[in-house]
Amino acid sequence: MLEIQTDGNRVIQVATLYRSPNSSIDNSLKMCSLIDLICNRAGYKLFLGDFNFPNINWNTWNTTGSTESKFIDTVRKFFLQQHVNNPTRARGSTTPHLLDLIITDYSFVENIDYAAPLGKSDHSILHIFCNLKPVKYQFCDKFAFSERDYEGLSNELQLIDWNDKLLPYSDNIDQMWQNFKCELE
Repeated sequence: MLEIQTDGNRVIQVATLYRSPNSSIDNSLKMCSLIDLICNRAGYKLFLGDFNFPNINWNTWNTTGSTESKFIDTVRKFFLQQHVNNPTRARGSTTPHLLDLIITDYSFVENIDYAAPLGKSDHSILHIFCNLKPVKYQFCDKFAFSERDYEGLSNELQLIDWNDKLLPYSDNIDQMWQNFKCELE
């Protein structure tokens, strides 16, 4: 699960789920329990994935299967919305199915573009447009320690007179650390 902070000081709980078409009833119930757990957390909810419930008619929210019924009950319990309207899987001459879902608890999905499958996949790629603005974080530069010359660094550090550099700050450990760090960098 991923949490994204938005400008409005809200959090989006994003969960990607995959339910195998051969999934056991117990596994499907655990997935419903996970959705239940996430829905009881603060913030918006966004569930994405291949749920593999081909017997659900999303126009009427009806099904003939008991496992699918439990899933629909979980979605309804939290007033979740299912946004995908077109089949997302097609293979050869088989009937196309709507298996990949986008489920939210709030209407922030503005549009979904259905793109061709990637590689040998038989599932459409869904490009989702959401009306949410995530907070922009300031990232700091990081060192690529795997590309350092540690032998050269060791030789350079041996040339420094550490008593001369650090002794004047012996009564201030923070200043001593800053000077050491400055020399090291």
